[in-house]
Amino acid sequence: MNIGKVSVNINGDRSLKEIVEIAKQIEKSGIKIVWIGEFEDFLDPFEIAEVIADETSLKIGFGVLTINRSCKKILSDLIDLRNRYGDRFIVGIGAGKFKNPKKALNETISCAKKLKKHFKIFVGCSSPKITRESSTFADGILFNYVNPIYLKWITGYLKRDVFKVAYGPALILPSEFEEDLLIASCIVSLSSRKFIEWFKLEEIAKELESIDIYELINLRRAGRSISESKYSDVLFKHKSFLLRNFTISGSLEDVISILKSILNICDHVVLADPFYRDKKSLKLLWHLSKI
Repeated sequence: MNIGKVSVNINGDRSLKEIVEIAKQIEKSGIKIVWIGEFEDFLDPFEIAEVIADETSLKIGFGVLTINRSCKKILSDLIDLRNRYGDRFIVGIGAGKFKNPKKALNETISCAKKLKKHFKIFVGCSSPKITRESSTFADGILFNYVNPIYLKWITGYLKRDVFKVAYGPALILPSEFEEDLLIASCIVSLSSRKFIEWFKLEEIAKELESIDIYELINLRRAGRSISESKYSDVLFKHKSFLLRNFTISGSLEDVISILKSILNICDHVVLADPFYRDKKSLKLLWHLSKI
């Protein structure tokens, strides 16, 4: 799959003009693909894909679209994009918000199989069961881990060899977005109960689950520090653990070293939010595109 070794995730919490500027800078750095996330209250990922396809030659991955949307509507929108911009799109599918884990798994797999008839399909995975089932048919897996120990664990559940992508919060430090990195690492750390149990992280997870993460996110969106919230104490208490195990961060040399260790296990790495927000990280991106 000709998408290089390293790429960047862009989310829809910027204006379309800013997103285009960021995408152009990413392309100039030598990166071949960007991945667009889907989040509540953000711009629609298809709208973002359209402007990036208009203004750049980048390949575009959806990482991930959630099945909270209609699978039929997802397919229709994807076909429309391909008809206008060619075969430049990779589709990542994930469960999104579901109270019933079994229903989430079944609907994710069902939708991914339908889309697979028309597009390259990657499934977002953080737990063993969905990894096992999706690896029987998907073109690739988007793993929600970047620590090589965790990646070796989750890739052990693959039923067949597929294109393996590690997708995690990233930043070259120091940065004004370090608090955003910390929030993202907390969210990722709680993404799978099976993972928490396997690595005996129940005690830390219990503390992190007590945090009102949306309060912290809203503070950052308002340009304020999470230190204004009582919940920041728990997050700062576990800062070293979270950044070390759930992010690709540190000096440029540190980040290069982490990427190389991940690429011993996976085929590709996505530098996820907040990397694209940080001008310094983007300026240094060309170093990472050469790995």
